[in-house]
Amino acid sequence: MQRAIRIISGLALATAIGSSALAQSPSMKPAARNVAQPQTAKPAKPAKAAPKSDADIQSCIEQKLGADAKLKDQGFTAAVSGGVATFTGSTKDGSSKGGVNGIAKGCGAKKVVNNISVEKAPKPAKASKPVSK
Repeated sequence: MQRAIRIISGLALATAIGSSALAQSPSMKPAARNVAQPQTAKPAKPAKAAPKSDADIQSCIEQKLGADAKLKDQGFTAAVSGGVATFTGSTKDGSSKGGVNGIAKGCGAKKVVNNISVEKAPKPAKASKPVSK
């Protein structure tokens, strides 16, 4: 019985010494402790870029319209005043009308006024019914 107590005591002592040595070893990660870690300062948010001029926004819009294969032949015009981009023109495709909004916002426009009209496709002519007699 005494022998069992000595073995258990020896193991407990060895475990305590071993974990203490591991916790102090610089090459090993320290054991998890309930010690409050110092908080690091949060990085400052980057300052917003200076607002673009109307000319810069309009130039950007014109470049992107010209580079877009679907929109370049639509003949849309854009005018920018006070950060508000106004589009005019007409299209047969409603998605082309919506596509200019994203372009203007991406170029820095604060607001978009979309005056592009969507032409409705003409309805096919109805075949006349033969007159029955």
